[in-house]
Amino acid sequence: MEMIKISRDKLKVMMTSHDMEKYELDIDKMSYDDINTRTSIGKILEKAKKICGFESVGNKMLIKIFPSRDGGCEIFVSAINSEKSLHENDSYKIYSFATMKELIKCCYLMSKIGYSGESSVYSCATNGNCYLVFNGQLSDVVGEFADKYSNKQFAYKYKEHLVPIIEGDAVHMLAKYYV
Repeated sequence: MEMIKISRDKLKVMMTSHDMEKYELDIDKMSYDDINTRTSIGKILEKAKKICGFESVGNKMLIKIFPSRDGGCEIFVSAINSEKSLHENDSYKIYSFATMKELIKCCYLMSKIGYSGESSVYSCATNGNCYLVFNGQLSDVVGEFADKYSNKQFAYKYKEHLVPIIEGDAVHMLAKYYV
């Protein structure tokens, strides 16, 4: 097993098929809900702390696992800021967009109307949808383009399936791409 600390909050772990056997991991059965997966990942993160100083305790982790050709896998771990984040805060609204085109058009309109709050966009690997998270101003405009998502649904999905695309000022950044 090889570990590379990419930054203070990012880690890459490369496992061979032998490593997978040692940690009793099966790429096809790995899941956040599987206790064996969580236990094994916990052991790997403990080892990462000893080997390269990667700190995972007290932080939420975004973990992405990709199979490799030799039967092993590559694991990418990102520590998520432990402060209350957008998807956990009930004052924020979350909408699911079926297409990027709809999301960009919505952001353009929000920008023209004067939206000035914090906003982030996430992409879902399983269904291809984009998720806009923002402070709730102008939610009536957004509702014309997307389906409202509950914060609990989003928090669950966020753990396993979502990848941050733009954080902080997504509305204004995407508005620039409207044609």
